[in-house]
Amino acid sequence: MLTVKTLSFDTKHKWWYTHGNLRRGFNILTKEQDPFFIHLTNPLIPKSNNSVEGVISQASGKLSDHRGMKTLQQVYFLSWYMAFSRIKTGKDLKRLWGAWRRTKK
Repeated sequence: MLTVKTLSFDTKHKWWYTHGNLRRGFNILTKEQDPFFIHLTNPLIPKSNNSVEGVISQASGKLSDHRGMKTLQQVYFLSWYMAFSRIKTGKDLKRLWGAWRRTKK
């Protein structure tokens, strides 16, 4: 299936691989394995991306709640949201707020 070609005489390309996505996936898994399986040897890398998906889902929900914002306002909003949604204690919040105020002076 990796070498099956589709021939055409009516288009710009004379032929292409029929199962291009399968071929691409096979090449990624056999030739470029490092990014996919690095979590097996490095214990600091999480084995799933569920936490990232949750953060992105919540952020996109917040953006849809505030649909009237311009692009630059959305960028600022997301940077603030990401910064403050990671804060768990009051001490960390004061430290973040103090660092932000020092950059504004």
